[in-house]
Amino acid sequence: MLHLLPSLTLATLAGATTAPEAPPSLTAELAALPAAPAAAPQEEEGYQPWDFSYTFIELGINWYNPDVDVDDFDDEVDSYYGLASLGLFDFLYVFAGYENQDFEFADSATDIWTLGVGAHLDLINRLDLTGDIAWLYSDLSSDLDELDDSNSGYKIRIGGRWMPIDWSRGGLEVTGGVTYRDLENQIASDDELFGWDLGARIHFLKLFSLAGSYWMMEDDDGVVANLRVSF
Repeated sequence: MLHLLPSLTLATLAGATTAPEAPPSLTAELAALPAAPAAAPQEEEGYQPWDFSYTFIELGINWYNPDVDVDDFDDEVDSYYGLASLGLFDFLYVFAGYENQDFEFADSATDIWTLGVGAHLDLINRLDLTGDIAWLYSDLSSDLDELDDSNSGYKIRIGGRWMPIDWSRGGLEVTGGVTYRDLENQIASDDELFGWDLGARIHFLKLFSLAGSYWMMEDDDGVVANLRVSF
């Protein structure tokens, strides 16, 4: 019997070092677990999901159509403007602006100050509905005493912003809207105006964008170009 002891000892050690088999049910559950999902395209390095910004500074030029007599005056009218907007609470924004219009007629010029508040609503992905109202203050200076005056008024605009194409740190935005303005003593237009605008904006480097748009207000029309820095 002594010669059997070494064999029993070796068998015991071999059994102790052998890992127990997992139960069949546990093995099946582990095999049924889904593989880890692949990274979504928006999570790739360098990609930034797009979101419209309502905090920005904008500088632009407004050219009236030279083939149209502005308010019955056969005169060329151009204007330069600046606009600053601050987004609040993810659905509101306040803005302030300044615009200068120069006319050759009687060496006239108009300074228009704007102060307003608006709201934006995310309808679907990359499509925002906007609406705002602004108080206007106009100071018109001219060689004609009857034109030299200042007045106040308001304007209301309802529009939209749509981003049909986007890419890393930029995209193509389409804009449009309708506007009603009531401002007295404007040599370049009637006191009460209703109009619309349609344009496009190219965003690059996430912060910067260039835009151009066509607008029409009653019998007047023209184009606007601007540079915007968004934050």
